[in-house]
Amino acid sequence: MLLISWNVGGLNSPLKQHEMVNLMKKSKCDVCGLLETKLVSSKLQFMHKFRLKHWRFFSNVEIAGTARIVVLWNPSSVIVDLINSSPQALHNSVRSLENQHAFVATFVYGYNTVIARRSLCDHLRYGLQHVLGLY
Repeated sequence: MLLISWNVGGLNSPLKQHEMVNLMKKSKCDVCGLLETKLVSSKLQFMHKFRLKHWRFFSNVEIAGTARIVVLWNPSSVIVDLINSSPQALHNSVRSLENQHAFVATFVYGYNTVIARRSLCDHLRYGLQHVLGLY
């Protein structure tokens, strides 16, 4: 199973979307975490429908205003479940359909200021507690 993460920035551009899809196909990744996408909901739906229609995805567009983080996966090779989300992080469980190996992946795109990032520390702590069964 191959997981990639990319701070892609400016994914509203069709050229950037094309580049991203080509990278995903070339690398034959199963899970792709995209950070700093700045996608609005309509552009995210369009990209999914026309460029990656067989893939599934989670994003934090509803809670962040724009999709700061997008997690895409190939449902024929992995199962991904969203554990928790915030404007700065997405916690996901990932399980390979081939060998049943499982792990938790957290994709983070933090705010630029220390004050704004404080809630990220609490969110990451919650995610770790959830994974360890301490919540």
